[in-house]
Amino acid sequence: MELICMATLSSMLFLAAALSTDIFTACFIYGAGHVRIPPLSAAVMIASSVMILSGSQLLGVFLYAWLPKELPAFIGSSLMVLLGAMRLNSGSPEDTALYANRTRPEVLSCPEALFLGISLSADNAAAGLGAGVSGRLLPWLPFFSLLISTLSVTGGWALGKKAAERLPFDPSQAGGIILLLLGLWKLA
Repeated sequence: MELICMATLSSMLFLAAALSTDIFTACFIYGAGHVRIPPLSAAVMIASSVMILSGSQLLGVFLYAWLPKELPAFIGSSLMVLLGAMRLNSGSPEDTALYANRTRPEVLSCPEALFLGISLSADNAAAGLGAGVSGRLLPWLPFFSLLISTLSVTGGWALGKKAAERLPFDPSQAGGIILLLLGLWKLA
C-alpha cells in the first residue's frame, strides 16, 4: 500500500512538473526580455492554470461513472501519450508569450497573464481529463501543480533574467518527453 501511495505521489509530481514547463519557458522569455511580472499577474497566471487542471480532472471523474470498466484507464493513458507526442511537435511557448504581452511591453498585466495562463493550459485540461477518467481523483495534483507552477514562474523569470538566451535547447520539449514517458508507463 505504501509503495502504491509513493508511486501515485511521484506520478503526480512528474505530471505537475511536465505541465509547468510551458509556463516556465514563457516566464524565462519574459525574464530574458526584462519584462516584469507583478505578483498579482503571476497569481492570475498560476490560478488559471491550476483551475483548468482541477476542473478537467473533476469532469473526468464524472465521466468515469458513465464509461465501461476497461475504457477509462486506456483513455487516460492514451491521452497522456498523445499529449506528450503533440507537445514534442508543437510550437514554442515563446510565440504565445510574445503575443500575450501587447499593452505595456515592460510589464505583464493581469489580463495578459490570464490570456497567457489559459493559452498555456491546454495540456492541463487534457492531462486533468485523462487523470479523471482513470477513475481516481488525485487530490494532491492541484496542490503540486500550484507549488511547481509558482516555482516555475518565479524561477523561470529569475533564470531568464540572469541567463538571457544562453540555453542551447527549448525547455518546453522536456514537458512533452515527461508526459510521453508517463503515459507509456501507465499503459504498461
